Amino acid sequence: MLRFIISALLIGTMSVVSGFGVVSSRAIAQHRFT
Repeated sequence: MLRFIISALLIGTMSVVSGFGVVSSRAIAQHRFT
């Protein structure tokens, strides 16, 4: 049970970090082009 919770937390944080990276890179690209 604990292992499942830890893996779920890891997947959630990785997805949040990847999503934030995509959003920040997109914002940087827009700021650079405009």
